[in-house]
Amino acid sequence: MKKQVVIQAGGKGKRLRPHTYVLPKPLMPLGDSTLLETNIKWLCKNGVVNQIITLGYLGHLISAIIDNGSQYGAEIDYYSEEKPLGTAGSLVNLVDELEDHFLLMNGDLVVDLDIDKFKETHLDNNYDITVGAFTTQHQIDYGVLGLDDRKLLKTFDEKPEIDTLVAMGVYFINKKVVSHIPSGSPFGMDNLINQVLKGGGRVGIFHHQGIWLDIGRLKELSNIQEEYSRIESLLLGI
Repeated sequence: MKKQVVIQAGGKGKRLRPHTYVLPKPLMPLGDSTLLETNIKWLCKNGVVNQIITLGYLGHLISAIIDNGSQYGAEIDYYSEEKPLGTAGSLVNLVDELEDHFLLMNGDLVVDLDIDKFKETHLDNNYDITVGAFTTQHQIDYGVLGLDDRKLLKTFDEKPEIDTLVAMGVYFINKKVVSHIPSGSPFGMDNLINQVLKGGGRVGIFHHQGIWLDIGRLKELSNIQEEYSRIESLLLGI
C-alpha cells in the first residue's frame, strides 16, 4: 500500500498576523526553509512521497514556491478550495485520488511521530480513523477546589498543572469514511469523527510522546524559530 498524505494548507492564519497578511501560514520561515518545506522533507524521509496539498488563502504562493515537489523528492498535487471547507471538507472532493488508507495532517505543525507505527496501529486495530494524540500540561490560573459527597471541601490545590490528552492535527483515515462528509459545506475532523462514532465505527488513538509543535500563534512561531537548528537536526538528521 502506497503511503499518502493530505496536507491542509488553506487557512488564513489570523493569529499570526501581521505576518500572514503577506505570507500564508505554511510558508512561515524556519531557518533557511519554511514550515511547509520542513514537513514535505520530513514526510519524504519517512517514505511518504505521494502528497496532496489543499490550498486556500494565498495558495498561489505555495504552489509557486513548492511546485511539483521534485526538488524535495516528493510527488505533489494540489487541490484549491473556492471557499473554506474546514479540516475535513475538502476530502470529499479528493476521494478519487485517495489511497484506501491515508495520512491527514494540518499544515501548521511540526512533529516527529513514527509514521510506520502510526499506520500499523491504524491497520492492525481495523480503525476507521486513528487520531494522533499528545499529552499537554496546562496550569490552572486559580485555586482548584475538590468537594466530597456532602459538598464539603476536601482538597484545595493552588494553580495545579493538569494533564490533557489532545488531538495533534494528524490522522490516519480509512477512505470509506469520506462518505460521511457533505459536499461543498464546511466540515471539521471533529464532525467527521462524531459521525463515524454515531454510526458505530471504530476510532482509536496513537499516543505520541516526541516532538509536537503547533505553530498557531506568534509566540509559538518565535519559539520554534529560535530552536529550529536543533529541531531540524532531530527531524531531518541535518
